[in-house]
Amino acid sequence: MPPRQSPSRQSSSHSTATLASSASIAELLARIRSSIASIDYYSNGRDLTVGMHPCSLVTFDSDGYPSARTIVPLEIRDQPYEFASFRFYTRSDSRKVVEILRDKRVAIVFQDQRGKQGWVTVKGDARLERGTNASYPVDIIVESRKLEAVSYNEGLLTDAGTGQTPVVLVLDDDGKGWRRLS
Repeated sequence: MPPRQSPSRQSSSHSTATLASSASIAELLARIRSSIASIDYYSNGRDLTVGMHPCSLVTFDSDGYPSARTIVPLEIRDQPYEFASFRFYTRSDSRKVVEILRDKRVAIVFQDQRGKQGWVTVKGDARLERGTNASYPVDIIVESRKLEAVSYNEGLLTDAGTGQTPVVLVLDDDGKGWRRLS
């Protein structure tokens, strides 16, 4: 039996006619959150796990090439500003840990599969902390520095609806919120 269709897989109320160029930062962040929330996670392949949204965590190997793997954030922290950080856990002997110790720059990529699709990329710096899970004792905290997104479903389009130019938000100079680049 195929997995049931969750409410998050339905189309958003945003239309491509409502381009991101006229949206406030708060509206853009709401659209980014909606795009992420649309991505379902079935922890055992059958049962929807509400509130969990898989993504790719991208690090760099010793040769400088990107390494991507699917991972599910345990938490998206919205303090002191929206999307301030993302928390994951892992084993202490994982390749992720080795690569983050070598280069703290990472990306998190969410892929919205609805309709014409879309994506959200979070670029930031990762740090490792001691976690509380015995099987996965290392927490990876990714502190967000840049958000990039294109979504036909959420109206995250900066151009004439082609999706060629992402919405780009960067951490503002005082580190307390987002400002728009495009």
